[in-house]
Amino acid sequence: MQVQSQILKQYDSIAELSGRMLQAARRNDWDAVVAEEKRCRALVTAIESGGEPALSANEQSRKLVIIRKLLADDAEIRNLAQPWLQHLESVLSSSGNSRKLDTSYGGQT
Repeated sequence: MQVQSQILKQYDSIAELSGRMLQAARRNDWDAVVAEEKRCRALVTAIESGGEPALSANEQSRKLVIIRKLLADDAEIRNLAQPWLQHLESVLSSSGNSRKLDTSYGGQT
């Protein structure tokens, strides 16, 4: 039972970090999102490497609630990130086009 409780504590920790990621995304603090994602990834890796014991029906239900929260947080973070990612793509594309123009016509006056 102790191992199962530990697994659920790890899932709860991941959910807490996911909530922090979402709050950071809502504030447009993408550096904080990345920092929390790294912490989250470390916990996920720990669960993956340690294996997961069989869980009771109640524990399995709790795990499912946590996973649904993680998926909802992730979906909202992605929605919040879309405009930022589109802006970044636009800036990078424009920068690439400027370099191409400079390379093609920069030496000529």
